Amino acid sequence: VTSDLSSSDIGCTAFYKAMALSKGTLLIVDKSANVFQRIWCDFEVYVNLTSARSLDIVTASVHHKVRRAHLFSGTSLPYESLSDQRRRERDFPITMFMAGM
Repeated sequence: VTSDLSSSDIGCTAFYKAMALSKGTLLIVDKSANVFQRIWCDFEVYVNLTSARSLDIVTASVHHKVRRAHLFSGTSLPYESLSDQRRRERDFPITMFMAGM
């Protein structure tokens, strides 16, 4: 780990090497969207957006005391049509993306 922290080439770090082996990333965003203020999380999003890896984002909302999960995914889920994916993602709280900009 110490050698990773002192490396000037991010591509040599264990973190980057693990990301390179993954098929994608699941980003879990809390209501304050603090994840977008963490440099490693931002880097992970950047790597996913500039490569062929999948980026899925999940968050939760509360409306009238009912908690609901929301998933925004890079691809449709198994057995999910494109229209079903659009319907699912239509309810994703766009404010989460705005917090990341």
